[in-house]
Amino acid sequence: MQILFIMEETQMKKFQTKLVASVLTVLLLFSLITVPSFAETAFVFSDWPSFRGSTDNIAVTSTKSARTADEAELIWSLALKDPLDWSINISDPITAENNIYIAVGNELLTIESDGGIAARTELAGFIDYTCRPVYEDGLIIVPISGGRLQALTADSMQTQWTTEALPAYEQDGLTYEHQTLTALTAQNGYIYYATACADYVTSYYGVVRCVQASTGDIIWSYENESAGYYWSGAVCYGGTVIIAGDDGILRSLDAAGGTELYQAELGAQVRSAAVLSGNQVFVTSADGKLHKITMRDDGSFENIENVQFAASSTSTPAVYNGKAVAGGHQGAENGYKGILAIIDTQTMTVTGKAELPAEVKSAPLISTGHSGEAYAYFTSNTEPGGIYALKLESSEAQAIFTPEGADANYCVASILADESGTLYYTNDSGKLFAVAYHETPVTSEPADPSSYPSSLETSSDTGSNVESRITAEAGVSQPGGIGAKSQNPKTSDSSVLFIIIILLSSSLFAAVMLRPKKKAH
Repeated sequence: MQILFIMEETQMKKFQTKLVASVLTVLLLFSLITVPSFAETAFVFSDWPSFRGSTDNIAVTSTKSARTADEAELIWSLALKDPLDWSINISDPITAENNIYIAVGNELLTIESDGGIAARTELAGFIDYTCRPVYEDGLIIVPISGGRLQALTADSMQTQWTTEALPAYEQDGLTYEHQTLTALTAQNGYIYYATACADYVTSYYGVVRCVQASTGDIIWSYENESAGYYWSGAVCYGGTVIIAGDDGILRSLDAAGGTELYQAELGAQVRSAAVLSGNQVFVTSADGKLHKITMRDDGSFENIENVQFAASSTSTPAVYNGKAVAGGHQGAENGYKGILAIIDTQTMTVTGKAELPAEVKSAPLISTGHSGEAYAYFTSNTEPGGIYALKLESSEAQAIFTPEGADANYCVASILADESGTLYYTNDSGKLFAVAYHETPVTSEPADPSSYPSSLETSSDTGSNVESRITAEAGVSQPGGIGAKSQNPKTSDSSVLFIIIILLSSSLFAAVMLRPKKKAH
């Protein structure tokens, strides 16, 4: 009987040992397989494929971004050019296919989520002072000198087509080259854009063009023989293309053939892209007015209203939930101080204003991620050239990110956001900044810059005129970029904690199951 008891006890211990080993194996496999999938989920990517993020130029995102300086952290910055080299221009950035794309001088750069340059390729020409690329069906389409467009594949940076340069415009013995300073609008497989033959005061001539996105074929061109299109941009509505220019005339063009169908005088120069919300189009004009145009289905204008919100404006408005947000300045009598106005689009009245140090030329971005509360993000054209945030129910803007030292400079650039709420923009320091959102104030010490690459080499056969380098600021490994590479998912802090809990639980389980039992006396 005693022998039988000893055998049963031995078999039980073997069974317990096997059971513990099996449980530990399952838990460890679960941690190795499941945790990376959690990390992948945390890096869901959202494209911002154009100047204002969508074909309607509405500029609204549902992500959470920093609302205060305590919630904001510069996770990296990338030097794109020498700030004293005014011959090199920088485009507005766009995001697509898990990367940032930005044109610098005569190059197109592919930038990864940690600020590293993944690829660069030489363009067929230099970009103009303002350049607003667009992503369409796997192609990055970049405006370059002479009113041309160049299309490159987003994955391999191979040129698919380049349009021919437009002939220069001559007037009074002077020659003006075409500049593509407008936003590009991608709609139904076509790209709509416009040019300006301009000097530092005004423009004298311009064309609106329709290009087939897949081939680069010119479908039609509309000539404006009195003015061009400077910082403008089109929207499509009811088979028409709606755009306004330096002559202050809003035009409705047939989207299929380019024929002018309707026009309306807005009373002042327009250097704002059109914004479409429902059946209403919004633009600002240089005399500081916001115009609301109610459209008919045939592309004609049913009604036009406006409201004065600034002394002058070249800011493309953002529109959300019955409110428009636009920037400008307050005129010489107020020292040209900046203003960001909130306008009720139903009554066309100004319901709120925030005063800024200098003119707000940027197009505001609206974020609704904080429990539906709406915040506008924008810049002011003076040093230090940082990011401001304004809750739409408030009249006081907060500086949430302030560049320091050599990073401080003037800024007319607009801001975009990725899925995690990280904000990206440039200023005249020649740098691209990535500013992440944190739910709690940042208290950690900055990372050692020596632990991160300080430069990136450019191959000698690219013909590059641009030297790029990474400047490590703080926390470059912080999650919240534009997306981790799917083949190499990153593990977040919460995932590491999850692994630790699993291991501790497993150890406790093993200790309980395998503890020695007291012998009976």
